[in-house]
Order: sequence, then C-alpha cells, then structure tokens
Amino acid sequence: MLIKTVKYIVAMSIFILFCIAIYEQYSEENAYLRNTNNNRHYNEVAQQNKESIRLKIPRISFDRPLYSLNDYRNDLEKNIIFVDSSAMPDEEKGNVIIAGHNGNSDVSFFKDLHRLRIGDRFYIYYEGVRYKYVIVDRYLVNKTGTVAIRRDRSKKGATLITCYGLSQQLIFIGEIREETKK
Repeated sequence: MLIKTVKYIVAMSIFILFCIAIYEQYSEENAYLRNTNNNRHYNEVAQQNKESIRLKIPRISFDRPLYSLNDYRNDLEKNIIFVDSSAMPDEEKGNVIIAGHNGNSDVSFFKDLHRLRIGDRFYIYYEGVRYKYVIVDRYLVNKTGTVAIRRDRSKKGATLITCYGLSQQLIFIGEIREETKK
C-alpha cells in the first residue's frame, strides 16, 4: 500500500509540474500579447517582422536581432535589449539605447564591445531603413543602476552600454551619419 501511495504521489507531482510549465508558457505568451497591445507603434513593428530590427557592428563582426520594447524577447537574460527609455531609430533627435552583457556566459553578446574606438561605425536596421552611426565618445561610469548619458541632444543618436569589470559600465555614444532606405 505504501509503494502505491508513493507512486501515486510521484505521478501527481510530475503531472502538476507539467501543468505549471504549460501555464507559465501560456502566461508568458499572453503577457506578450497584452503588452504589445498597449503600444500600437511597437506592436505594428513586431507584427511586420519579428526580426526586422538588427544591430550590426563591423569592427567586431557583430550581427544580432533586436526586439521591440514590448516584445517578451527584449530580455537582457536572453539577448541585447532596448532599454526602457530608448527611442527608436526613426524618432527625431531621439536616442536609441541598447544594452547587453559582457563576460563569458552564453548571453555575453557584448563581450567584444570594449574593442570599439571613436570613429568606428555601427548600423541599426529598422523598418526598411539602415541607420549608420559613428562613435563620437566612449567613457566609463560606476555601476549604480542608472547611467548618465552624455550626448548632443540636438542630434539623433544611439548609445551602447555594457559592463566593464564588476563595478563599472562602458558607454559608447554614436551619432547618426546616414539613413538609407533598403
């Protein structure tokens, strides 16, 4: 009788874990749908093509998709991300802010970012347009949870952020140089 009870408890535990996994997947998909419905602009971009936003950095052979702010894949533990306060590349005088992990883990997509120099270029592909940026500044700040971005606010720009060691963040400021329809 005890063995039957233990088998029953194990079987029910496995069933419950399976149900929880299904529920979490369902909840994550519904949260994504709820969030994207809150912002029509980002929802339209996401619906056009889930990987239509890309970041390319030739100097370090970097090429990765980005996902809109409300996309559940815009998650620092899975990818490089648009920071919540980021503008999109087509916004006049806006600043696109992209962050990514540094180091040696599976999600350390910005591990070679420190090799960039002033004058290097990078590209953001967004809604059929290639935005070319040139790095005009780079600096370190202490890691405090927020970053003061020093840039010319009269120009459209892009900021790349990653960790540098355990206590600092490395910031790259890019200014727009060219917009080309694809």
